[in-house]
Amino acid sequence: MEIVYLHGFAIGPGIWEGQADGAAPELCFEDLSLEARRLAEMLPAECCLVGWSLGGMLAVRTALLAPAKVARLVLVSTTPKFLNNDGYAAGLPPALLKRLAKKIRDHGLGPFYDMVFKERGPVAPLSLPRDSALKELSELAQVDLRQEASELRLPTLIVHGSEDEICLPAAADLLNTTIPESKLAVLNGVGHAPQVEAPDDLRRLIAGFTDE
Repeated sequence: MEIVYLHGFAIGPGIWEGQADGAAPELCFEDLSLEARRLAEMLPAECCLVGWSLGGMLAVRTALLAPAKVARLVLVSTTPKFLNNDGYAAGLPPALLKRLAKKIRDHGLGPFYDMVFKERGPVAPLSLPRDSALKELSELAQVDLRQEASELRLPTLIVHGSEDEICLPAAADLLNTTIPESKLAVLNGVGHAPQVEAPDDLRRLIAGFTDE
């Protein structure tokens, strides 16, 4: 089974180095539905689609658009809804995203990379213009995949770090209860980037899932 890997916000396909022989091209998240349609046209038949963070949100929408293309789904550090509002409490406060947007507007993407990678320093950063980054953040703030996740009808593996401060573990629990054919693997002591923090564990989980 061919595996297609999707990167996340402001971090390029190189984030999957060591996990995959190849990954999807550089993605644009300014319009998630438009990018899902574009991606669906490119995918090979009956592939396993692996999405990380915002790439996982894109993977959910793409799997629904192209069920003949996506046979299995892996969601790494993914949330169905990034912000807490509308009675939803598995995300982050809207004020945090506003502060991050201001930091990016004033200082570029460095503050975001600090959130993701801590003292490790950025891995596979994209040279994303600030205006584009802010448009993608705006899209992220609006996306709500709870209903779409409940409509998925394919085997799905959810992988999440217990210490993820960007997409909270509660979001993974919600996805696991929402997606009918899903199972959840929690990586203890791992944050938002398992492919950097626990690459062997992530590789083993994905390989075992695709071999089932």
